[in-house]
Amino acid sequence: MQSTHEDVLNLRLGDLQTQDRIYWKENKAHRFTVRSTYLVALRLNQRGVVEHSRAHEDKRVWNKLWRLRVPPKAEESVCHSLWECPFPTNVWALVRGKMQKSSAVVQKFHSLARLMEDRLTGKEMEVWAVVAWSIWNARNRFCFEEKQSQPGDILTVPSPYYKTTNV
Repeated sequence: MQSTHEDVLNLRLGDLQTQDRIYWKENKAHRFTVRSTYLVALRLNQRGVVEHSRAHEDKRVWNKLWRLRVPPKAEESVCHSLWECPFPTNVWALVRGKMQKSSAVVQKFHSLARLMEDRLTGKEMEVWAVVAWSIWNARNRFCFEEKQSQPGDILTVPSPYYKTTNV
C-alpha cells in the first residue's frame, strides 16, 4: 500500500501550461463516432464467437453502408413529437384560443411547458396538458399498435375532461 502511494506521488506531471486533449483510440482519426462505438460493441460482444464462412461478405456490405453519404436523421424529441411534427401541428390548429396561434421553437419539453405557462391562463394550461397527453397517446398507438389517428379524433376522444374544458 505504501509503495502505491509513493508511486503516485513520484509520477511526473506533464506540462501544466498545455491543455489536456481527449482522443478516441478506436480509430485512426482519434475521433469518437457512432460507427467506431458500434465496432467496439461488436468486438466486445463477439469475443470467442466463431464467424460463419461468409462473414467477409457481411463486412463488405456493412462497410458500404457506413460509407454512404446520407443526410443526418432528424432527432425525435418530446418537443418534436408533441409540438413541431406535422401531426401535432395539425391537432393544435384545431384547438380554440391562444394555443392555435402559438409558435415556439424549443429543444426541451420543460422549456415548452414554461413558455406555455407564461402565455396561457390556468384553464388554458389544463387544456394544453390534456391535448399534449392525447397527442402522446396517439403517437404511442401509432408506434406500438400501428393505429393511425386523425388530428380531429384526438379532440373527440370521449373524456369527461374535454366536456368540461370546451376544447
